Amino acid sequence: MAPAPQPAPVILDGAYRLVRAAGSGGTARVFLAEDTKTGQKVAVKVLRKELADQQDFVARFQREATLLRQLNHPNLVHFIRLDATPDGLLLVLDWVEGQRLDELVKQAKLNSAQALSVLGQVACALAGLHTAGIVHRDLKPENVMVDLTADGPVARLLDLGIARFADPKKAAKAFVTVQGSVTGTPTYLSPEQITDKPAVPQSDVYSFGVMGYLLLQGRPPFKAANDFMMMQMHLHEPVPRLQPLDPSLASSPVVEVLAQCLEKSPSARPANGMELQKLLERQPGAQPKKKWWPFGR
Repeated sequence: MAPAPQPAPVILDGAYRLVRAAGSGGTARVFLAEDTKTGQKVAVKVLRKELADQQDFVARFQREATLLRQLNHPNLVHFIRLDATPDGLLLVLDWVEGQRLDELVKQAKLNSAQALSVLGQVACALAGLHTAGIVHRDLKPENVMVDLTADGPVARLLDLGIARFADPKKAAKAFVTVQGSVTGTPTYLSPEQITDKPAVPQSDVYSFGVMGYLLLQGRPPFKAANDFMMMQMHLHEPVPRLQPLDPSLASSPVVEVLAQCLEKSPSARPANGMELQKLLERQPGAQPKKKWWPFGR
């Protein structure tokens, strides 16, 4: 006779029932869970036990919670709660359906219309962050989830672990910044981040330009043998002209917008997510069908 199935474990005084492991990274494990009262799906990020006594990683969890508490935007993940438990720090967020954007690009699952819609929604997410005075600092396809629904793709921006307030005084008061270190992913880093200057909204705009280049051409603007060479290219090499895989986009104004995003000087780029959103909302294909879409409000 087969043994009776064991009930799913509950956490946080029975508030949530764990369903399954959903992912694992260098600093945290992620689980799909359900609210035991409402059945709502949530994501539970658990800081790895071996990092529990390392203040930098604890601060990253606390920082993400601090920033997410201030945000309520359809293209951003939503904060629910942060708790210290015997098993470590737990960050509870709303569950985001879909697949990571980098995986969709590798599998060539997005057509050009879907890619433009995703770019428009990520721009809206940046507008939400920048309106709240927050710079993401690590915008990349791995941090974007996309749900390919019948009404079109729905994109959500995740992971504010290394985000900062744009105001230097507010950032210094809230967080400790280690000088002399480069934080972020080299393929998507802005030139100013590479030279250890403070990240500004235009830094996210530059990373957005790299992401847009990847979505439309199938590869990022630069390819290098190692991270150091990649960063040198961002600093010194001119960005090759974007040549979209879809020939119909070759003369699209979106190509020029992305070129502006990839200017070396922050002052030559769109100033922030709000300006970027305004530029893209005028482009064909950049508006989805969802009624909650922020464009045009």
